[in-house]
Amino acid sequence: MFLIIMASLDKPYIRFEGTDYQQETFFVKDPNHNVLEIKHMVNSRDSQ
Repeated sequence: MFLIIMASLDKPYIRFEGTDYQQETFFVKDPNHNVLEIKHMVNSRDSQ
């Protein structure tokens, strides 16, 4: 089994609230010290 532990740099939060670009996002640091942004888009381009 392979386990990767990533450190969260902040709590998830909402950006661009109330717009077509609204997204939930947070940042984590991987074991190689790269900072990754994880996003969840509320509206997709396919639904418009």
